[in-house]
Amino acid sequence: MAGNTNPQTLLGGYINRRGGDRVTGEPAFVLRMEPWSETSLLVDFYTWHHGRILARARGAKRPTSPMRGILSEFSPLLISWNGSGATKTLMKVEWMGGFAPVEGDSLLSAFYLNELLLRLTPREDPEERLFVAYWDALKVLATESAPPAIEAALRTFEFRLLRYAGYGFPAEFRDGFYVLRGEELVYAGASAPESGPYYASDTLKSVVKLDFSNPLSARAAKSLFRGVIASLLGDRPLNTRRILSELKRL
Repeated sequence: MAGNTNPQTLLGGYINRRGGDRVTGEPAFVLRMEPWSETSLLVDFYTWHHGRILARARGAKRPTSPMRGILSEFSPLLISWNGSGATKTLMKVEWMGGFAPVEGDSLLSAFYLNELLLRLTPREDPEERLFVAYWDALKVLATESAPPAIEAALRTFEFRLLRYAGYGFPAEFRDGFYVLRGEELVYAGASAPESGPYYASDTLKSVVKLDFSNPLSARAAKSLFRGVIASLLGDRPLNTRRILSELKRL
């Protein structure tokens, strides 16, 4: 299975089992880890069938813990937990395999995806298609180094996340130009507005088809999706976006 590049085919080989408050063998990714005690961690996971969950990893910081070397971001895991409350108790973690490590410049992009999931998805609200979208994006970040491929993977994930979050792009676009007001794309007329940013209807048609082969469409998608995300986040911008901006100024 490790060599299979189709996440849905790969995931189909795993059977999630639930008995009472216990879940075993659930595909998952670590989004964030924080100290919970001297020897334990509090871990946010994004899972295939259960969405985002929070779990205590008791004793995970001990040198002899079997979880210590396995719990890490950007690697597909199989996790088992117990509990029905807001915070679960992690019982077991296994490598799932099938991924090259995300390294180098792609790491910040991967943390950006994690922060989007942490900020824009509620806990225990499953969306299997979003899990697959995250898987697909990480796979590109782990295997591609060309900026256009990485940018396309980020834009595709942003689009799918916004759809999950309830943001609806228009089904059709009138000929002309649009502007973004808050979270809404508004028709601005047949002529380009005097001030931007604005988006031509032909460009938007490519964007919603996730066709970023044209550099103009790729730039428009980045501006549009990030504008909507910023509006959804309000006055709490993403830390990864701030770090990236600071790095670009160095």
